[in-house]
Amino acid sequence: MLFDPFTIIAQIINFLVLVWLLRRFLYRPVLDAIQAREDRIASGLRDAAREKAEAASERDELVRRNAAFDRERDVRMKQVQADVERQRSTWMDAARKEHEAQREQLRTALDRERDEVDRAIDGQLREGVFALAGKTLHDLADATLADRMADKLVERLVGSTNEERAWLREMLMKGPVIVRSAFELDEDHRKSLSHAIKDLAGATIDLHFEVPATRIDGIELVSDGLKVSWTISGYLRDMEEQVRSLLRKGTDPGTDRHD
Repeated sequence: MLFDPFTIIAQIINFLVLVWLLRRFLYRPVLDAIQAREDRIASGLRDAAREKAEAASERDELVRRNAAFDRERDVRMKQVQADVERQRSTWMDAARKEHEAQREQLRTALDRERDEVDRAIDGQLREGVFALAGKTLHDLADATLADRMADKLVERLVGSTNEERAWLREMLMKGPVIVRSAFELDEDHRKSLSHAIKDLAGATIDLHFEVPATRIDGIELVSDGLKVSWTISGYLRDMEEQVRSLLRKGTDPGTDRHD
């Protein structure tokens, strides 16, 4: 194969011209574009770093301000609490002094009224005690103690109001009914009590009579934990209520008093 020197030189020149053209019109723009992109990326990274630093600075400033605000708020809250506690203490002291003064005035007034009431009820109390004792003796004088109390219980059952009868009927229907007395009742009084109780209940009930081991001072009608009784204690409670009523009237500021 023959090599033409001119052809070889021309090919070399063509290759060099092509390299120059590629570098001039192709590689350089590409390199410039790559460099420009790298510059933009570097600028963006610098801007991001600057913004990050600014954000961190702002965050630190915000944290500092929040901490200062919290400290100031705590100080103000403590001041407010101290002022409230001081004012509350002042009001409490004033209220306590006023209460003590009013209580002392009330105590003085009550002592004075109590003396007046004591004098007023002294005679009435004696009369009430004797009248109540006379009533009890009168009720028990014409029969044995247990039988007379049975009579009084029958009277209470028969003479009860409609409201009382409804309540008693409901009580009697709840369970076994027990009549407790201090002494054994005779057959007649058992029959009268049975008739009164069954008439009040309006139905057949389970009725029992018993004398409890613990002595009672009267007669009791018991059913499902509820109780109706006629006892000496009841008379005493009536007397106590009368005395209390008299005391209430004597201590009522709107009640007229007579020496």
